[in-house]
Amino acid sequence: MGIENSTDIEEVKKFSKLVWPQGNDDNFSGIIHECANLMSELEEVVIRMVYESYGVEKLKCDSHLDSNMHLLRFNRYISHGVDEKTVSSNAHTDKTFITILTESRENGLEVKLKDGQWIPVDFLPSSFVVMAGEAAMAWSNSRIQPCFHRVLTNANAKRLSLGLFSFNKGVIHIPQELIDDEHPQRFKSFDNLGLLDFFLEEKRMGLPTDSTTKKYCGL
Repeated sequence: MGIENSTDIEEVKKFSKLVWPQGNDDNFSGIIHECANLMSELEEVVIRMVYESYGVEKLKCDSHLDSNMHLLRFNRYISHGVDEKTVSSNAHTDKTFITILTESRENGLEVKLKDGQWIPVDFLPSSFVVMAGEAAMAWSNSRIQPCFHRVLTNANAKRLSLGLFSFNKGVIHIPQELIDDEHPQRFKSFDNLGLLDFFLEEKRMGLPTDSTTKKYCGL
């Protein structure tokens, strides 16, 4: 389940009314809205750090943040009834700019290293994992690589997670600061939500989706 524009309390209340049609659960709405805003504040800090580290002017960062939208998603992974861990969510990269995850006490997230090795992510209490998505790869002219990840579960564990998926509603331009002789421009300006729609259509048609972003806005 997911809540679009989850930093808007009215959107959270609309979702709450769907779950509790007999009466809105204000306590739930307040907690979820606060959580979404706290996670979005963390996202803003990360994006500002990225822009600053690459020397991209602050006005461009402000414009990017003003155009952000957030999807807060509740995930429950179903086990396959076997003792050994099996893949519940296939390996993939997100089409977001930034994804922020936290989960229940049962770990299961794994990320893929450059050498192809999969390593488990150990979530400490009250911790979050911040992952770059494919939109960040295109924006950064391939300097930032999206995080390949998957989820494993077993029969004895119920894995729950909460994720904030950050998309940009405007047109994302590749900053001139990230284009030079060593890093020629590899992507054209693109629509982040259009990238997501393109990916979903390719997936629906059964087409390979491992190079969606390059097909959508690559040069």
